[in-house]
Amino acid sequence: MGILDTHRSPVPLFCLNPYNIKHNIISIVYSLYNLKLWEILVTHKKIYFMKRTIYITNSDVKRLQELIKTAREFHTEDEIYLKELEKELNRSKVVDPKKIPKDIITINSKVSIEDLDTNKKEIYWLVLPVNADPDRNKISILTPIGTALLGYKTGDIIEWNVPGGMRKLKIKKLLYQPEASGDYNS
Repeated sequence: MGILDTHRSPVPLFCLNPYNIKHNIISIVYSLYNLKLWEILVTHKKIYFMKRTIYITNSDVKRLQELIKTAREFHTEDEIYLKELEKELNRSKVVDPKKIPKDIITINSKVSIEDLDTNKKEIYWLVLPVNADPDRNKISILTPIGTALLGYKTGDIIEWNVPGGMRKLKIKKLLYQPEASGDYNS
């Protein structure tokens, strides 16, 4: 049986054994894996922790790269948000819109999330800046929460720094994804 073949619950740090370092490392690895915050690659005597892979359609990547270019040209957005979005694009796996899994958040998706610190549940539409309308919960991809949601899937837990501090969000349900509905142009 491999290190990640069982489904253990996350282990609180106070349950760690001060006399067994190997056991402690395995417990922490299980906890991070089960919390779905990290992908873990285990090789001979080494454990690598990597941020989870996100998936973005090639059409969304093109739109977002153009959006970043325009925002920089006209100084319409805060540079820090543009850099965060670029970071997400650079680490993403780009897929054809017809092949994107139906539980992945894409542009123009409607998603139900839960703030794990406050237990508050919200529904957001992830849209381009021109379509943003906070009163109708349409959030721009260029906002911190918008950038955080892009490319993740139902069940994922995201830790993201927003102007109010660090937020820990769980994606409860993807209510609408354009590609799943056959809309590859929205």
